[in-house]
Amino acid sequence: DGTLLWVRTNVALVPGMDGVEPFWFAVVENITERKLAEDKLRASERSLRELTETIPHMLWSADADGANDYCNQRVLDYTGLSAEEVRGAGWKKAVHQDDVEKMSQAWIAAVSTGKAFQYEFRLMRAADHAYRWCICSALPLHDQEGRIIKWFGSVVDLHDWKEAQHALQKM
Repeated sequence: DGTLLWVRTNVALVPGMDGVEPFWFAVVENITERKLAEDKLRASERSLRELTETIPHMLWSADADGANDYCNQRVLDYTGLSAEEVRGAGWKKAVHQDDVEKMSQAWIAAVSTGKAFQYEFRLMRAADHAYRWCICSALPLHDQEGRIIKWFGSVVDLHDWKEAQHALQKM
């Protein structure tokens, strides 16, 4: 009917034997549906990437064992760390030394129990090398059997809010 299709072609030379001449054998498989599904998946991935990179929050994810495997550009800009430096437990480099141990323990507890994670801590802001109060929150994503397959989280700078609260208390 003139419709264009995506196809995969396999061609092989079949050797001749017992008086039969060698010949070429070809198999043509219609892969149009697969290619359309791949294009749709790529578009969806691109849309999600655009969302995570333009949303005005620091976003991150970790594998089921709690190792950081992604953070958006906002995290990198805020901390001054590279994506490679943040991977695994590298994010600890930007956490204030007085907070890093307790925060790590709280994160390990959340990962081992599967409970939501929330922790207030001081994070170094690369722009001025000042430690600012932030809150980190994360929730696990479960598969159909209830096993954790990924963690998704955010970090919010609440330093100015905390300072305003302290100022109000003093008044």
